[in-house]
Amino acid sequence: MDRRDFLRLTALGLIAPACVPPATPPPEPTCVDVPDAPVDNAVRTAFSPDAVALDDAAFPQGVMAGAMAATAATLWARVEGDRSAAPLRLMVWRDVDDAAVDVVLDEAVTPVGDSDDPAIVSGIVKRRLTGLAPGTTYRYGLFAVDDGADTGGAAVARSVIGRFRTAIADDSCAPVTFGATTCTNPRSAPFDCLAQMAETDPTLGDLDAVLHVGDMVYADGSRSADDYRGHWRTAIGDPGYRALLAKAGLIVAWDDHEFDNNLNPENAPVGLIDIAKAAFYENLPMERGEGGVDWSSHRFGTAVEVIRLDARSERQPSLRDTDAAAYLSRAQMDFLKDRLKNSPCHFKVVMNSVPMTKMPELWIQQQDRWQGYEPAREEILGFLEDNDIDNVWFISGDFHVGFVARLEQEGFRSRLWEVAVGPGGNLGNPIMAFVLGGQREDVFPRAQFAYGEGKLAATRLRFDPGTDSVHIKFTAADGEVLFDEQLSRRS
Repeated sequence: MDRRDFLRLTALGLIAPACVPPATPPPEPTCVDVPDAPVDNAVRTAFSPDAVALDDAAFPQGVMAGAMAATAATLWARVEGDRSAAPLRLMVWRDVDDAAVDVVLDEAVTPVGDSDDPAIVSGIVKRRLTGLAPGTTYRYGLFAVDDGADTGGAAVARSVIGRFRTAIADDSCAPVTFGATTCTNPRSAPFDCLAQMAETDPTLGDLDAVLHVGDMVYADGSRSADDYRGHWRTAIGDPGYRALLAKAGLIVAWDDHEFDNNLNPENAPVGLIDIAKAAFYENLPMERGEGGVDWSSHRFGTAVEVIRLDARSERQPSLRDTDAAAYLSRAQMDFLKDRLKNSPCHFKVVMNSVPMTKMPELWIQQQDRWQGYEPAREEILGFLEDNDIDNVWFISGDFHVGFVARLEQEGFRSRLWEVAVGPGGNLGNPIMAFVLGGQREDVFPRAQFAYGEGKLAATRLRFDPGTDSVHIKFTAADGEVLFDEQLSRRS
């Protein structure tokens, strides 16, 4: 049975089991928080951005920020229709009060045309902004300006106003809160779980960033740049995405559906992968890694380093059953090992589109996860064990279920946790039917799994070096809390 056909069957629920702790806890860590200083050369200006009329027709995908660093972030917006030919200004500011803001950017922008098709008259504004203050909340938006003599260049319309927070200072170890999601198929739209995640959580607060581990769009069957662009427009324009992306900046990895269903890089149509990658970077506030690679690292002080992998386009299925099984290129594998060993951060978070966990035998389709490329999986986990690197947390998706699990039930690897997030907008993994049939222990054994559920959910994770713990919370769209626990390598 094809894996995707397998996943399309009816999904059912699961009661979260308890977890068995390992025997020997590591020593307690120490952490001293360093406050951030809001120095960004802002200019106080008499202006009320919220008072400008919202024009959703001109800015139907809202706005996005992403790839946040301590002093930088990438901003993105698209303008359509008549507004695309009008004067536009990109503004970034810190709030002061109802009548004034501290402006750090106010510049004229020209959208970049993104198609030769005359029916597509929209353009993209994408800007890498530097010189920001660490750990600081900014707001931003795109404004249409009437530059006639009677108005003096007044803003007459705007996009939705977005919010992002820069990463904390390099020497700070303050707690960091992420939202995380995966798998948003348009057949499950609107994505109400994403709108739920955009709300301020009463215990975890606002999000510092959103981690998306793939299948943000379902572009299956696309063969041209405009095919892909259409799928990106549909996804980003969903009310759930518009709400979430206006509340926090993004770090995004991809999986197969950003390319094609069950993508096999070794037999994909010529040029398809390059076209899909170009569409990904065009339609998101993400940048290629150093040297033009498709993986990257994002530090949040000394608290968390997020390591974003490409776990889809470099795999070699033809070598899967050999000792040379390759899930990542050698360059990417070396990058991952370097960051795991040399990161100065308390927590290392690996953004990985497919699970690393050793699943019970009842789970099939090993060929589409790390478990099916065992030499590559062993290289990573053996490297962690040989170098005694723990506090590595794997964030994954793809399975259309959410779970919290130890990578393995015994030994060093039982101290390593994986969180399969969401899913945000796709269900259908029939493994849940076995749970209903009384085989819960065969699917989510209590010695390994703290949580397993076949429901759409918003996932939040708060990494706190001071307590050496990760607070993990899964919440349904209606606010029902499905899982809410603090875990650690000592749990």
